[in-house]
Amino acid sequence: MRVLLLKYLFAFICAAAFSSMSWGQNFNFEYSTLSINEECGLNSRECYFVTKDSKDNLWICTDLGVYKYDGYNTIHYSINDGLLSNVVFEIYEDYKGRIWFLTKSTLLCYLEGGVIKSYEYNSEIIKHCIYPTTDRKKLIVTPNNVYYSVDLCGYFTITNKGQIIENNNPVGRLTLGILEDSLCTIGYKSTKRTLQQILKDKVKYRPLYINKEGNIYQTNADSVERHKKFDIRHLNVNDNDLEGFAILGGALYKFPEIQFLLKDVSCFYPDPLLDNAYWIGTKNGFFHAKFINKRLIKTKNSETLAGNFITSIYCDDLGNTWVTSLEKGLCFLPKQRIHKLEITPFLENQENVRDFEVFKSQLYVSTKFHLVNTNTKRVVTANYSLLQNYKDSLLIASNLIRKPHDWGGMESNLMSIDFTRDFLQKDNDIYLLSNLITKTNVPSKRLEVIYQSNLSKLKDHHLIRFLATENEIYFASSTALFQLKKNTVYLLKNLEGMEISDLAHIPAIGIIISSKSQGLFRYQNSTLQAFQLEENNDLTRNISCIHYSEKTSCLYIGGYQGLIIYHVPSGRSVQLNKNHGFVNSKISIIKEFNDEIFVASFDKIYKVKNEEIVNLFQTKAENTRIASGITGILQDGIKSKSLNQLSYFADFITLNFNVKDYSVWKNKKYQYRLDKKGNWNTILSPEILLPNPRKNFNVEVRYLKSNDTWSDVVINHTVNISPPFYRTFWFYVLIVLLAFIFLFSILRFRLKRKVERLQIANNLLSHQQRLQNARIKPHFIFNVLNSINGHILFNENKQASNYLIKFSQLMRNLLEKSSDDIISLESEVELLHAYLSLEQIRKENKFKFQIDLPNELKHFNIPALMTQPFTENAVIHGISDMEDRAEIRIAFSRVSDRSVRVEICNTGIIPSDQLSKWNNSSVKNAVGITQERIKNLRLLHNNAELFMEIERRDNLTCVVMVLPIIKSEGREA
Repeated sequence: MRVLLLKYLFAFICAAAFSSMSWGQNFNFEYSTLSINEECGLNSRECYFVTKDSKDNLWICTDLGVYKYDGYNTIHYSINDGLLSNVVFEIYEDYKGRIWFLTKSTLLCYLEGGVIKSYEYNSEIIKHCIYPTTDRKKLIVTPNNVYYSVDLCGYFTITNKGQIIENNNPVGRLTLGILEDSLCTIGYKSTKRTLQQILKDKVKYRPLYINKEGNIYQTNADSVERHKKFDIRHLNVNDNDLEGFAILGGALYKFPEIQFLLKDVSCFYPDPLLDNAYWIGTKNGFFHAKFINKRLIKTKNSETLAGNFITSIYCDDLGNTWVTSLEKGLCFLPKQRIHKLEITPFLENQENVRDFEVFKSQLYVSTKFHLVNTNTKRVVTANYSLLQNYKDSLLIASNLIRKPHDWGGMESNLMSIDFTRDFLQKDNDIYLLSNLITKTNVPSKRLEVIYQSNLSKLKDHHLIRFLATENEIYFASSTALFQLKKNTVYLLKNLEGMEISDLAHIPAIGIIISSKSQGLFRYQNSTLQAFQLEENNDLTRNISCIHYSEKTSCLYIGGYQGLIIYHVPSGRSVQLNKNHGFVNSKISIIKEFNDEIFVASFDKIYKVKNEEIVNLFQTKAENTRIASGITGILQDGIKSKSLNQLSYFADFITLNFNVKDYSVWKNKKYQYRLDKKGNWNTILSPEILLPNPRKNFNVEVRYLKSNDTWSDVVINHTVNISPPFYRTFWFYVLIVLLAFIFLFSILRFRLKRKVERLQIANNLLSHQQRLQNARIKPHFIFNVLNSINGHILFNENKQASNYLIKFSQLMRNLLEKSSDDIISLESEVELLHAYLSLEQIRKENKFKFQIDLPNELKHFNIPALMTQPFTENAVIHGISDMEDRAEIRIAFSRVSDRSVRVEICNTGIIPSDQLSKWNNSSVKNAVGITQERIKNLRLLHNNAELFMEIERRDNLTCVVMVLPIIKSEGREA
C-alpha cells in the first residue's frame, strides 16, 4: 500500500513539475476556429461534406442543396437547378472535371458546363437498387466505366454502353469507399441473414479492397465486428500489404492488422503538414492527434465544435482545414496554427483586453473593470490598464490615482502603481511616464522627479511610451522623440502631426517609430526616414503597436489590418488577419513570452509559436512560386494529353492552373493576358476559358496577394495550336507548287497546240512549195531534154552523155529528198551544184556560179526546199540579159549555235518596185511561201534570228536567209 501511495505521489510531483515547465499548456487556449457560414453564403447549418475541386473551388454539401464558393462568390444548386434531391451527402469530381452529386436519391446527376444533367443510365440503376433513397454512396468515374456503390444495395460497374454488372462477391453484398483512384469495399461474411437481422445484430465482416481494375483483395485479418450500418473511409492502402487507416462501423482501425484505435469516429483526414498526424472528427467534436508507437495520441482539442457531430474534414495542400458539422455548419482552421483564448467567458459582460502578462506561469489579463487569472479563473474588480512582471511581483499600473485595493485572494505579491501611462524597468528602478518622468524604487515606492530644470521641454507633450536599448533609454510623446541620458532629457526629433503610437528598436537599423496616420519611420544617427515594407507597405497605416523579437528577427506590427510580420533578414513580410484565425483584425497589444508571440484583439488573446513564425518565412521562401503552373487543359471539355500542343478544331479550350499563395484561401483573384503588351483580364477562379483558339499564344498569370497588390507573373506558359495541314506553311508551298505545275501544264499545252498548228502550217507551206517547185520542173525538164536532143542531132555524143548523166543524178537526188522535211547542208549543196551545172551546160556556159560551204557546217540540217526556189529564180532572172558576165554566188555561214546564214546572189539589178513587191509577197508564190515558213519557224523554234529578205548590193541582187539548225529528230540544235 505504501509503495502504491509513493507511486501516486511521485506521479503527482512529476505532473506538477511538468505543469510548471510547460506553462503555455495551461492557458486554456484552443485552435482558432472560424465559423464561415455567412461568409460562404450557407442557408443551412446542417452540413455533410466539404472539399475542393481541381479549380480550387470550395464545395459544401447540406440538406438545402450544395454550395460552390470560389473565394468571392457563392453559387447555390438545388432541385430548382436540376438536383435530384436537396439533401446532398457528397460530391465527386471525375477525370473530365465534371462534378457528380451523391444525393438522398440513388440516382445520379452531374454538373457540366454550368448545367446539372441527369445520368443517362439512371433508368438502369433503378432496376438494380432495391431502395430509392439511401444515405451512403460512393462513386468513381473512369473513361471506360462508372463504379457506383449504394449502401444496402451493393456496388455496380456501369459500362459506357449502359450495361450494369452487379459485383456481389461470395462474401455478400459490398459497399465501397474511395481513396483517389482506388475502390475500397467491405462485405458481409454471410448473406443468409435477413436485412433486419443484419441491422439489429452483431455481424462479422471481412474488409476487402477493390482496385480500379475491379480486382478484389482480402485483408489478413479474420473479421471485424461492427454494429448496424457500416462505413469505410480513408483507406490509405496498396495492393500488397493494404497498410493504412479506415473507419469501419464508426470505429477507427489500423490496417493491415485491424488494430482498434477509437470508437465513435465519423471522419478522418491526414494533416498534410506533419508526418503521422491526423484530424479526427467524432460525434462530439474534433481533435488533432498523432499516431506514435501504435497509439493514437491527442495533441490538441478544438472547443469551438465541442459536442457537435462532425460530418467531414478537409485539408488542402497548404494545411488550411475545413470542418463540417450537423449543427454549426462550416468552420475553418487556417494553416497558421493560431491559438485563441476568449476573456468573455470569465466575465458577465464583454470587456476589451487592456493588457496581459505572464506571472509565475499564470496568465493575467486586465480589462476595463476586472483583473482575470485565466489559469485559476479568478476574477477581481479592478480598473488597471498596465501589467508587468517585476522580480517577484506583478506590477499593476493605472494612469489615475487609485485607493488601496483588496485583491480578493488573487495573489499576495501584486503591487499597484498609480498615475502612469507606461513604465520601464532599469536595474532596481522603475521609470514612470505620465505628464512628467519620474523614477521610483518599488519597495520604498518613493517617487523622484527627474530634473525639474528640464521640465520645460516636456510641458507641452503628451508622453505615451518608453523604449530601452542596451545602454540607452528613449521615450516618445505623440509628436516628438526624446532621449533620457544620465537623468537628462534631450529632444531628438520634433515629429509634429505624426501621432506616434509605439516604439521599437532593431539592432543595425535603429529606432522604429509607428504612426497612427503615416505608417512606419526609422530614426538613426539623427536622421528620420520612412521605413518601407516591400510586400505590405500599403497596410502599415493606423498602427497601434509594434514589437521586435530577437528570437525570430521579426518586427510585429499591429493595427486595424491585423498582424503584419516583417522578417528583417529577408526583407519580406506576411499579414495575418481574419483569413488566418483572428476573429477581428484590430490588434491592440503585442508581447512575447518565452517562445510564443501573444497579441490582443478586443476580448480575445491569440498566440503563435516562434517556431511557426520562422517556418512561415522558410516555407514562403521555398513555395512562393514552386507549385504554380498549368495543371490541365480541356479541349471542348475533354482533357488534353499535352499541355503544350493542342488541336486547331476545338471550339473552346479551358486552362486550369494552380497558384499557391501562402496565406490566402479566400478572396482570391487572378489576372491573365495572352499578349505581353495586352490588358490584364480578371478572373475569380484558376480557370481560363478561351473560345475558338486558332493560333499559338503565350499566357501569363498573376494573382492578388494578401496586401491587395498584384504579384509578379507566376505562370508564363506557351501553348501551340496545331493547325490543319491546309493552314500550314507547307500547304501554301504545295498550293504554289501545284499552281505553278498547273500554269506550266496549261502553258505547255497551249505551246504544244501552237507548235502543232505551226507544224501543220509549216507542212502545208512545204507542200505548197513542193507544188510550186512541181510547176517549175516540167519546164526545166523540157529544156534539159531539148538540150540533150540538140547535142545528139549535132553528133555531140560526149556532151550529150555528160549532160544526161548529170541530169539523171539530179533527178535521183530530187526524188530521194523530195519527201524529207529537213536536209543536211552537204546534200543541199550537192543538189544546187548539180542543178547549176545542168543549167550552165544548157546555157552554154553563159554564167558562172560559186558555192561556199565551210566544212564545219556540212553535217548541219536545215529545213528542206528553202534554197532551191531562189537558186532557180537566180538562173531565170539573173542571166537573161547578160552575156558572159552573169554570175551566181551561194554562200553559207554560221550565225550562232542555233542558226545558219544563206546568201544567194546573182548579177543583174531588180527594179525597186519589183523588189518591194517580192519583200511583201503573198503566200501564193515562192517568195511569199518562204517568208511565211520562216515566220512559222521563228515561232516554232523560238528563234528571233530567223528572217528572209531580198536586197540589192552594187550590181547584184541577193536573197538573204537565216535558217534554223535542226537536229535529225526535228528539234532545233
